[in-house]
Amino acid sequence: MLAIVKAIRIWRPYLLGKRFIVRTDHQSLKYLLEQRITTPAQSRWLPKLLGYDYAIEYKKGPENQVVDSLSRMGSQSKKWVEWIPWAKFSYNTSIHSATKITPFEAVYGKPPPSLLTYVPGTARVQAVDEYLQDRDQILRELRRNLQLAQERMKS
Repeated sequence: MLAIVKAIRIWRPYLLGKRFIVRTDHQSLKYLLEQRITTPAQSRWLPKLLGYDYAIEYKKGPENQVVDSLSRMGSQSKKWVEWIPWAKFSYNTSIHSATKITPFEAVYGKPPPSLLTYVPGTARVQAVDEYLQDRDQILRELRRNLQLAQERMKS
């Protein structure tokens, strides 16, 4: 019940004056508006739900695929943190449609640094050395292909 109260509070501007359906896999919540208030928590939460036009629909967990999928995300929920630096890098090096420059360039007055080229032989592991040399080769080809594409667009 607390989850419903919190969700309705967050989505309040979009829900006021509109009929909506709350889908749940808790069968007891289906009878929420028909039961007597027996706990202090219910007496606090139920008045917060009274001004809305909604229906509560019960769906078994396997039938309610969205809720079922979200309930399995527990083990994955902490992995998003490792992607934050990549998201920041992507944002700061992408050209903004309104300013026509990158946020990095807007703050520092110069274009963001490109990926550094690898100095062969500086890695301690042979496989890493080969990987970084291959990466540099791919970057060179990519730059050349982009240059050719730009020249074709100009002519």
